[in-house]
Amino acid sequence: MEFVFTLLKLLPLLLVPLAGLFFLKKAHFIPFNPTEGSTIGVMNAAALLTLWGFIGVESATTPAESVENPQKTIPRALVVGTLLVAIVYIFSSAVVQGVVPKEMLMSSKAPFADAAQIIFGGNWYLMISLAASIVCLGTLNAWVLTSGQIALGASKDGHLPKCFSQINSRGAPKWGIIASSLGIIPVLVLTMNKGLVEQINLMIDVSVTAFLLIYALSVISFLKLFWRNPKDIALGLAALSFCGWALYSSGLKMVAFAGLITLAGLPLYFWRKRKPKIVGEQVLSEELG
Repeated sequence: MEFVFTLLKLLPLLLVPLAGLFFLKKAHFIPFNPTEGSTIGVMNAAALLTLWGFIGVESATTPAESVENPQKTIPRALVVGTLLVAIVYIFSSAVVQGVVPKEMLMSSKAPFADAAQIIFGGNWYLMISLAASIVCLGTLNAWVLTSGQIALGASKDGHLPKCFSQINSRGAPKWGIIASSLGIIPVLVLTMNKGLVEQINLMIDVSVTAFLLIYALSVISFLKLFWRNPKDIALGLAALSFCGWALYSSGLKMVAFAGLITLAGLPLYFWRKRKPKIVGEQVLSEELG
């Protein structure tokens, strides 16, 4: 099903831009920055929204136990997948911008559907909207399954209670899926807004900022583990600088709110500190030398 969902997502992302190449208008790209703010300021404002398209790239490491030769397969999938997504997103966004007039694009809630209306006419834009709805189901499906697997792995390593290691008759981590699904409810309540678009934008900002904090902590851990390798240090510092820039772009208020989400894990941390060291940590220590 996930493969089908991915195909249904790629079809409009490629079909509409390819057809839109014949409807491009140079005037739609001028001026490059139609806002009153500076180019750097606009880039900062767009940083979180852009990162939203790439959040979750680390989830490719979740099914490591079910992948053949994961040491090579997963890094290859991460790099190739990220490059393909970047190419498709940049290409499709540029074509939509060249097809849809600026005034219409600024207030549009569904740019791809609007572009399809201009390109194909008739009711074809409804098919794009339907495809977008199916994509939402695919994304929800992937995140629910990923959240359950993360909880399962953390429980096996001793970072979560043993109940999260329980699986149902089909091999799914039932308590991890239930807990992660229920956990989204407070976020929905706290980000409630009169307008759907405003609520979605707020949720994107909060989610991306929370992930950035985790990414930054992960990079710091990476630097601590591989500080003797100059190449790894350079990569780590570059990644940490990027996280710092993106967090700066999100603003202090958003960082504080996302920090509260991260700090919500403190009870589990202190619970974990009371337990004796687990076998997994000993194995890891031996592997790192």
